[in-house]
Amino acid sequence: MSYSQCYERQMLHYFEDGTGAFPTFAEFARSVGVTVAELHRWRKEQPSFAAAWEECRERQKSHLIRGALTKQYDPSTCKYLLSELFGLGEESRDESFSVTVEVVE
Repeated sequence: MSYSQCYERQMLHYFEDGTGAFPTFAEFARSVGVTVAELHRWRKEQPSFAAAWEECRERQKSHLIRGALTKQYDPSTCKYLLSELFGLGEESRDESFSVTVEVVE
């Protein structure tokens, strides 16, 4: 299927922050009759689609956080998904890193 800017609007609408099920790119692709591979190709080729994609990822993140806080979703599952999909979570500490501060008067 060939690219059309209407997919950007449809995707943004699909990922609107709501109280429904967690929105995924795979489900969106199926809903408009394309493959996830096509979405990835459009993301690489169309800057405006790439921007819409990033906005949808932010909406996914908000959806997970809201779902965890309202207990719509299991908080442990949300924590895992936020860590794996968005790089959020507890950071490991590098014990070999040190900082020396010298106070000069």
